[in-house]
Amino acid sequence: MMKIHENIRKKRKEKGMTQEELASYLGISTPAVNKWEKGLSFPDITFLPCLAALFNMSVDDLLGYEPQLTKEEIRAVYRKMSARFSKEPFEAVMEDLQDYMKKYAACFPFLYQMAALLLNYYTLSKNPQETMAYIISLADKVEKESGDVYLARDAREMKLICYLQMGDAQEVLEMTDETIRPLSQEYFCIAAAWEMKGNTGKAKEIMQVCAYQHLILLLAYTTGLIRLEKAYSRQAEEMIERNDKLIELFSMQKLQFNETEKFYLTAAVYYCVCGKKEEALHMLDKYVACAVRQEYPLRLHGDTYFDCIDRWIEELTLGEDAPRSEQMIKESLNHELSNPAFDCLKGEKKFENLKEKLKTHL
Repeated sequence: MMKIHENIRKKRKEKGMTQEELASYLGISTPAVNKWEKGLSFPDITFLPCLAALFNMSVDDLLGYEPQLTKEEIRAVYRKMSARFSKEPFEAVMEDLQDYMKKYAACFPFLYQMAALLLNYYTLSKNPQETMAYIISLADKVEKESGDVYLARDAREMKLICYLQMGDAQEVLEMTDETIRPLSQEYFCIAAAWEMKGNTGKAKEIMQVCAYQHLILLLAYTTGLIRLEKAYSRQAEEMIERNDKLIELFSMQKLQFNETEKFYLTAAVYYCVCGKKEEALHMLDKYVACAVRQEYPLRLHGDTYFDCIDRWIEELTLGEDAPRSEQMIKESLNHELSNPAFDCLKGEKKFENLKEKLKTHL
């Protein structure tokens, strides 16, 4: 989009000129300048060098051209490219994607989402490490140039994820502060402020969204704690028991499928490490049941408990869409049972039946 009308108005005022004085300087009428500054018309191309020289800036800066895509347009490109990555050679899709990014190089929300898209499909690349380095460069550009504190934060977190995927733990530690600070109360205060103003609906929505996100994080972090256990631990057993109840209590199989299936797989691996085959098969049974009972394509949504979060989900850049295509998700779900950690279950009738059931239904 063009910002020339804003730039002319801003720079004219900075120089202490009136619209009449600028019009006189250019040899045009005052109403013409007025229309420029209101965005109702644009200066003739022959005036651009003169205006740029007067305001001591380049023509490009005067134009202030920043191509932007709407949230819906970004979502449409993401969907289109995600579908193509599932069916076409990675490099061919990547080339077209880079053309998109050149065209909208100043649309930082778009660049961030395309980096996220690549992060979901980089393993299909002929050179995953090279692709990962490219993703990091995109995230770095967004972090340093976007001017949006929240987008910059998300981009920085994406870089951390990339370095972990590359096995570069030292880079992650050098980028972060090891001090664990209390969680922010900002949104609780915002909800309380809306409640004070009498808008209890808005207050409820904010609190529900925060509770929903903290619930997901609780499951994710405790799953991570279980993954750290390399031998039998009573604490790990208790975490598995509590997480299992948490999933049932909040119907997280449908509310947050991704974190739920990660938990079941992690618990199954833990039990295999401990030599508890029956318990491992029990967790894998829940994993398969969770996968085959889903409605595909997967969609983010609330439920009767979290009944105020759907509008928030819709406002996310990808909305209710899953970050990967249905085909990729199903292939990944099947592939998880090939984990070497489950080699101890090979030949077990129940395990083979679970693999066949998953393959058949997906």
